[in-house]
Amino acid sequence: MTTQAENQNFKSTHRQHEDLVAYLAARRSAILVQTYEENRFLQELELISAERGASIYFFSLAKGLYKVNDVDSDERYTSMDVYDIPTAIETLNGSSAQGQSYLVIFDIQDLWNDPRVKREIRDHIEHFSPVQYRPLIFVSPYAQVPMEIEKLTAITEFQLPNRDALKEQLDAMVQFLVQKKLPVPDDKEYESILNAVTGLTFAEADNIMKKTIAKHRRLDIREITSEKAAAIKKSGLLQLITNLIPLDSIGGIDNIRHWLKRAEVTMRPEARSYINSPAKGIVLNGFPGTGKSALAKGIAHEWNLPLLRLSMSSIMDSLVGSSERNIRRALSIAEDVSPCILWIDEMEKAFAGMNGQSSDSGTSQRVMQELLTWLSDREASVFVVATSNSLKNVSDELTRAGRFDDLFFVSTPYEEERYDIMKIQLNKAGVTLHDGDIRRAAQTLEGFTGAEIEQVVKEAVREAYLDMIDKGETSMELKYSYVEAIAGEITPLSRKNPHLLTELRQWAKQSARCVSSQEHAHLFPPKAATQGSAKPSSLFDGDLFQ
Repeated sequence: MTTQAENQNFKSTHRQHEDLVAYLAARRSAILVQTYEENRFLQELELISAERGASIYFFSLAKGLYKVNDVDSDERYTSMDVYDIPTAIETLNGSSAQGQSYLVIFDIQDLWNDPRVKREIRDHIEHFSPVQYRPLIFVSPYAQVPMEIEKLTAITEFQLPNRDALKEQLDAMVQFLVQKKLPVPDDKEYESILNAVTGLTFAEADNIMKKTIAKHRRLDIREITSEKAAAIKKSGLLQLITNLIPLDSIGGIDNIRHWLKRAEVTMRPEARSYINSPAKGIVLNGFPGTGKSALAKGIAHEWNLPLLRLSMSSIMDSLVGSSERNIRRALSIAEDVSPCILWIDEMEKAFAGMNGQSSDSGTSQRVMQELLTWLSDREASVFVVATSNSLKNVSDELTRAGRFDDLFFVSTPYEEERYDIMKIQLNKAGVTLHDGDIRRAAQTLEGFTGAEIEQVVKEAVREAYLDMIDKGETSMELKYSYVEAIAGEITPLSRKNPHLLTELRQWAKQSARCVSSQEHAHLFPPKAATQGSAKPSSLFDGDLFQ
């Protein structure tokens, strides 16, 4: 299957890589281009060289030295029968071609350990003549240069295709479906597919879309998302979460729901014409099991955006400098995938080293500083959801203005919220209970978190099923007595650790907003509210607490 996308991809990214053009215009003697896409880079370089009247040679360990021919030639490449770097450089310098000539060296990371290669490269750079411009262009997935020539080498990143370029590729795929009289995605599916392929290379996006068309005779968003998850997982740093849940399936979040609706508007592409910075993100701090992770999944579902989970344990590496590179790489992936949501789970564990509690020679501090700088300076549409069970040991530096839009407190649900959660869990389990019994259960489950209520319902349903089997009946009936019995066997965490809940509420009074209006009413009674409180200002204040 061939598509117009393959002929248009490189045109759409031409001029996207201004640093490379600038380095060539400045006549730098050595340039390292960090990229995974060798073919796309070579196509881009051919466009640039055509404008500059330059010739291109490329060298790889497998093929040796080749010359890229003019576009009107019968053959695209001509072999120079040269299979080592020193001779390749001699050939470049001895070329009689008029104008500039570029030598592109692939797999350079595998050649740095050869002393002769390194010496020949350094000699070429040191005795470089800008008059007869013959630069070396190294291509590698790694931005690593030997110390001997690092001061002589410019480094630039050949970025992944941007959203507009991938949109052209997707449009070509849709046109192919139209020509073949196959189903085409509707507007919402189209946007979801575009979100799913954003952050992939052209080859990855092309292969994934072609696979799903060949397999399903259409662009299947679930399979594309699954393939995207596998591609991101290869990095070992991020996980694409696919089991998203509707916000409506989460109880006790009425306050934050309004905030999120307003924040989502700023994440839309058209908002960039009016505002410089979209919503940055939120901190969800609260009692374990109260639905913080569910909220992260619900936001991604509601906004129709990819959800990336950042695993700090996978960031940390024993090799010197590797952890810092890992966090930069993970954040770069998030920006490539944007617009997206980046979920930092249990961030109190990730940030423990900021208060001098780590014994890893400052690695944790440096990693966290990289993350903090990115949180403040990022421009990409990456909305961060950081969840925590306690910010007690986390520096105030993390939550200062400019890194997150707001801090939210997630507490144990109140009776009306437990009633809503019970109905949601019963519906999820596919069982019914009389409304009066649901209300009784909501009273019985005082102090239970949302996760604990879910567990009570699951175990009560199992008991109802086992009771049906024991009695030899064919229909199952869930009764309040099952819920009451199971609840009596469980001591909720709020009773096991009441001090943590009290501590969190004291923190919320001074530093946060509540996801629940009932929790807000509990923390800020009407008289106290009229006197003012220490709640921080928010980017989306509006009528949230009015």
